[in-house]
Amino acid sequence: MYLKIVEECYSAFGKKNTKGKFTLKKLLNFSFYQGISIPLWGAALIIVGLLAPGHDSISQHLSTISLYSSPWPLVLQIISICLGLSVCVYSIGASYILKRFAWFSIPSLAFGVAMIFNGLYKMGSPLHGLYGMAFFSPLVPIIFALEFKERLNSYTFQVYSIITAILGMIYMWLMLTQFDPHGYIGLTQRIFILLMTVWYGVSIYKSCGNAHQREA
Repeated sequence: MYLKIVEECYSAFGKKNTKGKFTLKKLLNFSFYQGISIPLWGAALIIVGLLAPGHDSISQHLSTISLYSSPWPLVLQIISICLGLSVCVYSIGASYILKRFAWFSIPSLAFGVAMIFNGLYKMGSPLHGLYGMAFFSPLVPIIFALEFKERLNSYTFQVYSIITAILGMIYMWLMLTQFDPHGYIGLTQRIFILLMTVWYGVSIYKSCGNAHQREA
């Protein structure tokens, strides 16, 4: 799947566009396909949790690393900001590629901005996550699936998106009400990160053909 997306990205912003001037369209095409990096940034966050000395990935949120006095908080900050930027840039590019304006891009941008602020501010600050803007993230898959139902024409992807949204909402509810299983808050957070970031990768894969149809 990743090789196919890389090929699409290259054809959208590389080989096909080696001649002529740099254009806004080329930049928007690239902003869409660079979303391939979103699952990779998500995986990187989880890896940081595994490598940071003294951190328990099962019982502790990733944000606790930001309080450590070591180089790991900086690593976590950089990855969080890169993930947030990638989500924001993808949201703008997808809105242009798939449709002149896409409603899913609103909660998606909120999710991206929240991740950026996770990197800019340490745990304990109200600006860490920008007052909980990531709570809108479960809306992204379900709005995307409904908005592009006819374009994508995939019942399997619709079901996958709905399940992702429902599981994301359950996680947010558990965290908000503090019903998150005691001793496993780190594990549930990482499951949520994987759910959301992998969904972005799958959505790009499903959208590749539609993007080329628009360019044609």
